Amino acid sequence: MGEKKSVSGNGRAWYDYEKTSHSYSSSGGSCFQSWSQYIGFSRRGVRSDSTTSFDLHQEITENNAFAIDKVFESLVTFDNDGNIIDWLAEDHKISDDGLVYTFTLRDGLKFSDGTDVTAEDAKFSIERHLEVGGSLPIEADVKSVEAVDEKTVEITLGTAYTPFLSELANFSNGIIPKDFGGKTEEEFFKNPVGTGPFAVSEWN
Repeated sequence: MGEKKSVSGNGRAWYDYEKTSHSYSSSGGSCFQSWSQYIGFSRRGVRSDSTTSFDLHQEITENNAFAIDKVFESLVTFDNDGNIIDWLAEDHKISDDGLVYTFTLRDGLKFSDGTDVTAEDAKFSIERHLEVGGSLPIEADVKSVEAVDEKTVEITLGTAYTPFLSELANFSNGIIPKDFGGKTEEEFFKNPVGTGPFAVSEWN
């Protein structure tokens, strides 16, 4: 894996382009022609608006979203053509009645602090989003989220909801460590860890 580039600055986020090993697609290649295409600017750039929070559930503003979606990643995502593809999940299955969604995590997933990503982290992340709602809430009627084993997450709906995968592909459904990695909520979002191509070094 290439070394992750840090995000730092005095109220601004600086980025360096670096391709990492989980530039996944359904065919096993990169989903993007380059990370600079994904990020939307040149190899080195600066965002003029200040990032005020990395809380991916409650603080979704344009300036925050720009940084959040570089640090956190979701189970599924959109490719350049708008198709939903597996991302942190290596595959997913939907029951015939449309009520049960089962995701299998990729092997070797790690957060930027080196800890393993497990199904418990995915469960915690989705349940936290359901609890707080925020400006991009999960609209599906989620009845339960279960970590079947270390790599398998099972989400059960009360009513079939076709847009559910699209909701999960949103950056507001990025995966964070269970129980904020042993930190308080405030401590975690001051120095967050995720699986994305960029890691937070410092910001204020």
